[in-house]
Amino acid sequence: MFRDFDDLLYLYYTSGTTGQPKGVMLSERNIAFVIDTCQEFASFIPADRYLHTVSLGHRAAIGFLFA
Repeated sequence: MFRDFDDLLYLYYTSGTTGQPKGVMLSERNIAFVIDTCQEFASFIPADRYLHTVSLGHRAAIGFLFA
């Protein structure tokens, strides 16, 4: 099955700390950008090991979940 890069991949719910909580739709393109940015910043290689200390419910976890 062919997937469009702009298809919905992940639905993230905000906490509402600055207003009403809401769902944010993230596409495959959004997630790819996060993964690419993490890769540029951290320069991971396949042999690397890392400890992820952010809750899996946190937005920052997305790049590592789909990498």
